[in-house]
Amino acid sequence: MKKLISALLAATMLVSLSACGGKNEEAKENANPEKEITEEVSEEKAMATILSNSYYRLTVDKELNVAYLGGSITQGAGASVYAKNWVALTTAWLSEKFPEATINENNAGISNTGSNYGIYRLEKDIFDVAIPDLIFIEYTSNDWGRFGELNISRQNESIIRKLYEKNPKVDIVFLFTGFSHDGNCRRASTALAKHYGLPVIDPGSQLKTLIDTEEGGVYDRYSRDKIHPNDEGYAFYIKCIDECFSKYLIDEAPEKAQYIDIVVPEPLNKDGLFMNPQFTEALLYDAPENFKHTSKSLTMGKIKYDYALSTDVEGAVFEFDFEGTGFGLLVYKTPKVSSIEYSVDGGEFIPYAIGDMHNYNHGQMYIIEHALESGKHNVKIKNVASQYGTELNILGVCTNK
Repeated sequence: MKKLISALLAATMLVSLSACGGKNEEAKENANPEKEITEEVSEEKAMATILSNSYYRLTVDKELNVAYLGGSITQGAGASVYAKNWVALTTAWLSEKFPEATINENNAGISNTGSNYGIYRLEKDIFDVAIPDLIFIEYTSNDWGRFGELNISRQNESIIRKLYEKNPKVDIVFLFTGFSHDGNCRRASTALAKHYGLPVIDPGSQLKTLIDTEEGGVYDRYSRDKIHPNDEGYAFYIKCIDECFSKYLIDEAPEKAQYIDIVVPEPLNKDGLFMNPQFTEALLYDAPENFKHTSKSLTMGKIKYDYALSTDVEGAVFEFDFEGTGFGLLVYKTPKVSSIEYSVDGGEFIPYAIGDMHNYNHGQMYIIEHALESGKHNVKIKNVASQYGTELNILGVCTNK
């Protein structure tokens, strides 16, 4: 298996410096072609700095704050015990290879959430715990295609730039999960990796190749549901991570550890970034006609939500004003979740689907508009029936000022 992993890594090495694996050879032509990239990290400069600040923290300061931002696979879904998921295995790898260093782990995985919600929980779930020296971003399974490649790119780039804003020396690694070689999220994230000179580790597509090659396409050995790895699947993940980290932290580690600011290029996306995200809880809004405040206790990561603006009346309208360039909703979803239509500044109502097949109560963030003209806006949210029901529970409004 070791030879197969190495062969996969060599065969799929990215031009984008994602030298730790992944099938992304079409990344350049799919990387938001309408947008001109004005500046990009040079390959030589990026190769010299991959994980270099983590190496300094491990070997000189002898302490590393490592954060893991993602969904249920980061949370550890599918593992028999926590110690066998990829996060715990990665932390254990760092502790084993650098026994004199203290490794502070922050697992910020939340099931069924994508980069849209990740933007809004950086402060409480990441920065308030510990400013990361090293952070993994894992959203390829939850940044669904219907969000669109451009919006997925905007959301992930917002996270990248907020991380550099907080710590100019942070090392950022993309981890690609899921059993797919392509898709909007992989293309968007690969283009960002190229632009910022970030390593990508892609155990998802590599594991699919292994399953197709050695298991005849049968997933049972590595996954219970074709999405979440089991213990053996996570063991494969750590083999892929070992390949990358051994290369940059051990085999090709710098002769002299240096702690330097990362060179951050101009944004890849010229608009639509959420650099000043703000969240207003439902209880701070007056309940309009046919809505009422209801108790909907929900904890997502380090953040607890207690109330929602709720309705089950078709046509009920919730209206709010904000100043900025983008907005969205955090919704408490039940099996009877409705859908919505929205109107901006008196315009026509536009359908926006929020229903899905998940038959349980959970929270879901939707960024509805990313790149409005900067200024004051009025938004109307209309409740409409979906195939699931007419129940709408708004936990709060997210905006970008």
